Amino acid sequence: MVRDEECRAWRVESSRAKHERPAHVALNGTCEKVGGVANSGCGYVGSPNVVAALAARETGGNVAGGVNRKRKRALVLQRQARRPNGQHQRHAAASAHIAMKAVASGERAGTQVHATDAAAGSFPVPQPHDTRYPCPSPIPETADMQQLIAKCESLPELWLLAERQFGSRTAIIDPYCPSGNTTLTFAELAAQIRAFSAGLRQLGLRRKETVSLFSENSHRWLIADQAVQMAGASSAVRGVAAPAPEIQYIYEHSESVGVICETKAVLMRFLESFTGSLGFAIIQYGALPTKEELAATKVARFDSSKLFSFEQVLANGEQAEAAAQEKKGSTGSTSAFAPAKEDCATLIYTSGTTGLPKGVVLSHGNLLHQTLYLSIGTVDTVPGDVFVSILPCWHIFERTAEYFVLSRGGTLVYSNTRKFREDLVAFQPHILVGVPRVLELLYSSVMQKVEKAKKLQRLMFNTFVALSILHIKLRRIATGKCISASPTNYAQRLAAALAVFLTLPLYALAGALVWKKIRAGLGGRVKEVICGGGSLNMGLENFFEAAQINIFVGYGLTETSPVITNRHAEHCVRGTAGLTPAGVEVRVVDPETFQPVQAGLQKEGLITCRGPSVTSGYFKNDEANAKAFDADGFFNTGDLGYVSAQGDLVITGRLKDIIVLSNGENLAPAPVEDAILESSVVDQVVLVGQDERFLGALVVPNLDVLAANELISAEQVAEIESLRGAAHHDRARVRKMEDALLHGNPALEAYMKKELSRTVMQRKNFIPMERVQRFRLVLTPFTVENGMMTQTLKIKRDVVFKSFATEIDALFK
Repeated sequence: MVRDEECRAWRVESSRAKHERPAHVALNGTCEKVGGVANSGCGYVGSPNVVAALAARETGGNVAGGVNRKRKRALVLQRQARRPNGQHQRHAAASAHIAMKAVASGERAGTQVHATDAAAGSFPVPQPHDTRYPCPSPIPETADMQQLIAKCESLPELWLLAERQFGSRTAIIDPYCPSGNTTLTFAELAAQIRAFSAGLRQLGLRRKETVSLFSENSHRWLIADQAVQMAGASSAVRGVAAPAPEIQYIYEHSESVGVICETKAVLMRFLESFTGSLGFAIIQYGALPTKEELAATKVARFDSSKLFSFEQVLANGEQAEAAAQEKKGSTGSTSAFAPAKEDCATLIYTSGTTGLPKGVVLSHGNLLHQTLYLSIGTVDTVPGDVFVSILPCWHIFERTAEYFVLSRGGTLVYSNTRKFREDLVAFQPHILVGVPRVLELLYSSVMQKVEKAKKLQRLMFNTFVALSILHIKLRRIATGKCISASPTNYAQRLAAALAVFLTLPLYALAGALVWKKIRAGLGGRVKEVICGGGSLNMGLENFFEAAQINIFVGYGLTETSPVITNRHAEHCVRGTAGLTPAGVEVRVVDPETFQPVQAGLQKEGLITCRGPSVTSGYFKNDEANAKAFDADGFFNTGDLGYVSAQGDLVITGRLKDIIVLSNGENLAPAPVEDAILESSVVDQVVLVGQDERFLGALVVPNLDVLAANELISAEQVAEIESLRGAAHHDRARVRKMEDALLHGNPALEAYMKKELSRTVMQRKNFIPMERVQRFRLVLTPFTVENGMMTQTLKIKRDVVFKSFATEIDALFK
């Protein structure tokens, strides 16, 4: 039976002062405004109220529990409802009433709401349970931990909970750590976080101060970040690849009192032209700079005695912890959890392609909400699952994934781009988290091997892939799990189901001959691949689903901690970004009038959202905050999309990325680019054509595919590869090579035109304006190193446009 304090914790989380507004919920694409006048068809998506969800979980979430347990649970809710505590008790009463009614009638109490079912001014009355919502987590192994997380006030409390729950289990494996291969149990991880936090307090760090952290993936990054937060301070984070002026700006703008750098080289680059005040500096790996090296910098008032190694701070903290425990006669932690939920946990600076980066304020409450309520459903992390990490650990997508996996007893393995494929085989992960580019690279590695195979083998592979993709497409049509191919009648479903049955033997054969080997290349145990941070093209989804590798697409931003919506194992609708976690609301509005657009009609609008995971704003930036939030507290994501009839969010493009042709036609580049990327000959593509009569494209080709089709020679491939290493230093020479390849090779030009035309015209809902009429082969890939991609491997369009301005102009002359 759920304890009273658990219910209170859930109620508090759902009723934070920031969100004390009339609740909005969605039902079959229609929005009602509970507690006021019904607002039909306004395009809201909202997750169920938490107390109602508790009733739903007990009365409908586990049939095996029997009617008696359900009745007991409903009685508990009734007793809670009688206690005088305002509106929350009125809602509990409604929840208990519907729960008892469900027990009596055999129906399942649930989470969808009709405003007309509730009296004016009251809280929503739950309707029959909606199985699309898997939260609270249906995984029994983590249910207890989830209830404990609900009581946390700050993120660092997770590590004490994990220490008690999973103490001797392996938490982190860091095989490429500069200090040597490192493995930490949950108990060891918690101890080091406590000790490092105590060491920081010894340096004078106080609550609500900020420490800048400039480092890349390692266990020491996580320890430093959480130790700062455990001390009641916040971390301002960035990767080491950021230019010196940017990390200096972050330090000064965030009002940091100290800095933690990965190596001496990072610190010295930070200090090159830094003229501010530096309270302390900590080096995570390697030697410290000498006094002479420090003297050569422009840092004012910095005492070299406040320069420390990671080991020194850790040792000082361990001594302080031991002394405090001895004095108190206690064996428990001496770390006081000063932070409150509303306190800033971290400042994440957007990688602004134009202007100065903005500091996104994320609180402990923001991050805890994600850790508590994120769910993929029945394939969620359980103790012992392995997660191989490759994304930057300072990025919010990766950070939230790490917090979630570790809070459920999973093991985190830090990999890198050079060793990633080897680590997939060595560590056999259950979980992968990546951006679309990671999946593109995995797919490309498979296709490169195929292109080098004999002609008969290539033919067999392509045949089995085509049959498999046909099978899974038919399966999705039969089950209604594809937003672009939902059947309109029973006959279509039946026909698709029959076709699934007929193609099943061939799909099974393909599984044995093709897909088993591909799964083995990923370790053989992957049960979920979570993809976000960009648009994933349908061809990749088809390929990995055919290989029986589950891809769950999510959508979000740094400002939303990050997940706004995600797909679930029980409700994975192709072409959508899924459903909202509990407590998060999405509203789609007209970009010009900001009036809600009707849901369920595929009517595109601007996506806005609010909820416990949404930032309170940008640090010291009132102008940006005024633009980002509306009067109701909804955050403007800048993305375009719509809400399907089933309540799933569909992303259609980025408002600022829209290309407006000279005839006034508005085109979103992302869907067309995704279609082009389905061609194996295209590695990267960027559409251009603002204010022009037609679309053009910058295309980075796959050299191996070109060579396999005898469109370029092995000597040309070798020459191009040698140039790529220094492409940004010798752009003129690369441009000559591009001209020679395109204009001096009619066969290659014809092949590329055919591929661009084929992929775009095969796109569903293709319109003639989307046809790419001219293109430019670009032999310089868009990378993080040359500044054309973000650290999460998203193309910086503005930078690409500036870098290739001459080539773009030539396309339209």
